[in-house]
Amino acid sequence: MREQFLRADLKFLLEGHTYSVCDRRFASIQKLFGSHEVVDIPRTWPTILEQGKLSNVTVHRVTLDMIKDYKTFLRRQYVSRNEDLEKDRFEVRNICWINYGVGERMNETGQLQLVHHPDCAFVRFEMNPKQPPLKVSFIKQRQCTELRPEFLHTLQRRPVREDVKRSCIKLAKKYLSEYAVQFYESLSSINEEENDS
Repeated sequence: MREQFLRADLKFLLEGHTYSVCDRRFASIQKLFGSHEVVDIPRTWPTILEQGKLSNVTVHRVTLDMIKDYKTFLRRQYVSRNEDLEKDRFEVRNICWINYGVGERMNETGQLQLVHHPDCAFVRFEMNPKQPPLKVSFIKQRQCTELRPEFLHTLQRRPVREDVKRSCIKLAKKYLSEYAVQFYESLSSINEEENDS
């Protein structure tokens, strides 16, 4: 999956305006899944996508050992901020759009220009690329560190409560396939007393 993305935008949609550009794509995928009466276990999803012949969709099968927990690294590397590089303060809750790495900015002639900004994020308070962005650095100034393997941990599948597991198995036996029953039976579980401790 290397070199597939030039940029990544993080957008906080205004209440009542819940559709972004990517939602059209999700809608077509949801429509494909909706055409199947039952999708009872997670491993069925990629098979349906592969057979669905949607344009520009590539299926990558992911296992838990491929997913890394970056929490330790992120806590060492980044910090929450409520002021920009010019020391102007802002309300984090008013942010609509954070752009990392590459993003638009107005040039001297009033045209939108794609610019590289690796050392800071562009923060905007409207869904408008023409709004001059605040430049904010979320990188810790004194404790920056490189990404090393000891900061990455394989995610572990967390056990579910025993009563939840029993309910899932009961519903799967009633409504779903034998594969779904086997999936829920394979989940590790803990009883409520262990969960509370």
